[in-house]
Amino acid sequence: MSVIWSGITEEGAVVPVQVTDEGKVVAVADGPEGDYLPITGGTLTGDLNVSDGITLAADGSAEFLGKVDIGDLLNGNAENKGVRIYENGAIYGQSPGSSSDNSQMLRFYKGRDLNVWIDAGGSAEFGNGKIYLDKSGSASFDGSIIVADGYSSPGNAGLTVSKSGVISVRRTDNTNNVFAGYGLNDSSPTSIINADGSAGFAGNKCGFTADGGIFFTSRNARYKLLVQGELVVAEPYTRQMELKEKAEQFIADKRETKPSTQDEVTPDNDNA
Repeated sequence: MSVIWSGITEEGAVVPVQVTDEGKVVAVADGPEGDYLPITGGTLTGDLNVSDGITLAADGSAEFLGKVDIGDLLNGNAENKGVRIYENGAIYGQSPGSSSDNSQMLRFYKGRDLNVWIDAGGSAEFGNGKIYLDKSGSASFDGSIIVADGYSSPGNAGLTVSKSGVISVRRTDNTNNVFAGYGLNDSSPTSIINADGSAGFAGNKCGFTADGGIFFTSRNARYKLLVQGELVVAEPYTRQMELKEKAEQFIADKRETKPSTQDEVTPDNDNA
């Protein structure tokens, strides 16, 4: 059973006041709302600040001075799921399940097209499948791969792998290799191709010089093939001789590319 009393406001108006069986006092009449929202419903027409740490603006934006947790993301609990955004910009996501779970954790759309996604298993796709990174470590590209500036023009140094399968490399100078192959336990390359066109194989025991010469190894000694008359002969070709040739070629290349500092002399036709 509840009791209803009558009360008088400061303005002299009589209002009913109800006391429930639990002893709660309930005001039945509607009073002025002022600047307060009702318990249920209502619309906030201005900005809302919560202890200066959270700002909800009327234009739809929001600002949080600390981290933001969505869901029940907690470190150490594999069954929890959610997202945590830290104040330093880091974003953590957690999905329950094993490493084989392929549920998509991150999605970006352009219009209705899904252009980027990253799943919980570690795979990712970009450009609507033009680049695919598999959780096993493999990758596929629908177009060319360009590292640094690629090889496209002189002066650029880099690597280009075209979609047709061609690998093109350009170095900043002609004295270093563009390819080096190693055996599993080798500390030195077993096969190399240099930017100047020379190449060495079997640990540089045989190969080609930059000018097209052929060298090889026989009985632990290196030789270089030479043509004398109509005969092919082999002369010693040590590693020191090879390095000397490269140094001389390097100096010659530098001289060719160095701009001339001498003044041009115009002939005197009258005294010619």
